[in-house]
Amino acid sequence: MEATLAYPANGISSPDQILAGQQLLLVHGSASVASGGAVTTGVGSSEGAAVWSVPDFLWPLGYDKISDFFGTPRANAVGYHTGVDFVAPIGTIVGSTAAGQVTVATWDPSYGNWIEIDHGGGYRSRYAHLDAIWVREGEWVQANAFIGTVGNTGNSSGAHLHFEIIIDGQAVNPLTWLN
Repeated sequence: MEATLAYPANGISSPDQILAGQQLLLVHGSASVASGGAVTTGVGSSEGAAVWSVPDFLWPLGYDKISDFFGTPRANAVGYHTGVDFVAPIGTIVGSTAAGQVTVATWDPSYGNWIEIDHGGGYRSRYAHLDAIWVREGEWVQANAFIGTVGNTGNSSGAHLHFEIIIDGQAVNPLTWLN
C-alpha cells in the first residue's frame, strides 16, 4: 500500500485522499475487478503496473447548455457528430472527465487545439476547439484536473467545448456516460 501511495502518478499521500471511482496505479501489482470495473496491465509508460478503470465520467464543464448533440448529421461533411458541444465563454476552465494519461495535446485544422486522455480499459475522452492547453502528452491527470480552456479554434463556429467519449475505438453518446 505504501508503494502505491508514494507512486507519483497517483498524486496522493494518504489513503484518506482516495476517492470513489478514482484510478490507482499499483506498483508491480495486480488488481481485482470491482463491480463495473476493468483491469488493464502495462498501460503507457507504467510497465508492470495495473490500472483499475471505472467508467464514471464527470462533466467536463460547469456549463450544461448544449448546441449540438451526438449523432446529428454533419452539414458539410460525411458522417455524424461524434460528440457533444457545450456552449461556454472563451477561457472557461475544462476539467478532465476521469483520471488518465494524456495521449494527445496538439493543434489540428478540424479540432483546433485538442486533448485526448486514455482512461485505461479501452476508455478515452477528447476535448476540442480549446483556447489553451494546460497539459502535455504523457502527463497523468486526476479526475476533474484543469486541462485547458474553452475556445473557438479549428473548424468551429463559436466558443464551445466539443467533448467525446470513445470506447474501444468507437465514439459513444457522452450524455449516457456522464455522472
